[in-house]
Amino acid sequence: MAPKKKDRFGLEPVEKRLLMSGSIYIVAAGESIQDAIDAAEAGDIIHVEKGHYYESLDITTDDLTILAKSGAVIDGGGSGTVVDIEGDRVTFQGFTVQNGSVGIELDGSYGSTVEQNHLEYLSTAAIRGSDADGNLIRQNTIDSSLNGIQLRQGSEYNEVLSNYVDNGGAYDTSSAGVRTDASSGYNLIKGNHVEDQQDGDGIRILSDENTVTKNDTHYNGDDGIDVRGYGNYVDSNESRSNSDDGYDIRGDYNNVNDNLASYNGDDGYRLSGYGHSLFSNNAKSNYDDGFAVGGSGHGLYENYAQENSDDGYRVTGDSNYLESNESDYNGGDGYHVSGDSNSLEYNRARKNGGDGYFVNGDYNYLFANKSIANYGDGFDVRGEHNSLSYNNALKNGGYGYHDRGDYTYLDGNKAKYNGLGDWFPEEPTPLI
Repeated sequence: MAPKKKDRFGLEPVEKRLLMSGSIYIVAAGESIQDAIDAAEAGDIIHVEKGHYYESLDITTDDLTILAKSGAVIDGGGSGTVVDIEGDRVTFQGFTVQNGSVGIELDGSYGSTVEQNHLEYLSTAAIRGSDADGNLIRQNTIDSSLNGIQLRQGSEYNEVLSNYVDNGGAYDTSSAGVRTDASSGYNLIKGNHVEDQQDGDGIRILSDENTVTKNDTHYNGDDGIDVRGYGNYVDSNESRSNSDDGYDIRGDYNNVNDNLASYNGDDGYRLSGYGHSLFSNNAKSNYDDGFAVGGSGHGLYENYAQENSDDGYRVTGDSNYLESNESDYNGGDGYHVSGDSNSLEYNRARKNGGDGYFVNGDYNYLFANKSIANYGDGFDVRGEHNSLSYNNALKNGGYGYHDRGDYTYLDGNKAKYNGLGDWFPEEPTPLI
């Protein structure tokens, strides 16, 4: 049965305003949505009534609006793409889309809006953008699908906002709730909630210059947020109770600010690559280190590690800079430095289960740091050619300064009330 084209003069005033530049089509249960799409022109509106529609849709017309009433279900029959949007500036809103390979594909589409849909049982991706730019993907709910939202093949300048993705354990996957693939950059990923990706990441960023902000990722089988590209901005997110790291930051020159990582199965923040900047992040109660700093050239400023099971900061890489960070009540060392040529300035270690600062690499520089009431030594220095100047060790359980290294340079440091003594082997002679 063909869809009915409604007389515009019989509509309510609000609907008249909607139709100033086009016509409206009403599709009832038992009729074909695709027939309405084929009949429609740019500027037209298609309303779909409640019902089950067993078909796949191909939308090639620009400036088309397709709206569903509650209970409108499009079922793809278990394979293929259920809804393929190739036109530009298409609005697709309010449907349940289920049973296919891809639920909704933005296939080269520009400026389209996909919002307030429910997607489930999609074996490849619930929503996927392929060479799709400037689209809005907003307030959709997704469950039981391999990838939740995937941007690929050069999809740029899209906004992925306030979606709810819950894999629900239906797929044993190494994929992600929200992901950008290589070459799909400059996207905004904001305000999304992602949980229960079985073996996958909550959010995975494989491209450059994306902004990932104010998302909540938890109970995922791998990392909460995994960033592997260049120049991405990751700020104000919460990543908790994921099986691996809260944030796995790879690639180069990514900026990570004002995030929270808590109760994750491995590290709060794991760094590799080169040149990342971390400012004002919190790592709390993670089951390994708060911050695991590999790679080189990173800068960590004003971060806080507390109550993590192992070290607050474990620095295995070289030539990193840590300034004005705090490390309290961690199970291991406050700062565990095994890499070379790192600089630690104005940091604090307080009441950690190991040493305040454990230095086992070479040519590291520690200046004006505080070590207070840690269970072990204030500063345990091994390795070679390390330099400690104007640091303060107070009320630690072991020695204030325990120098076991070779060619250690000590100047202007202070120590007081440490359990085994302030200096070992002996207080250095002040330099003149």
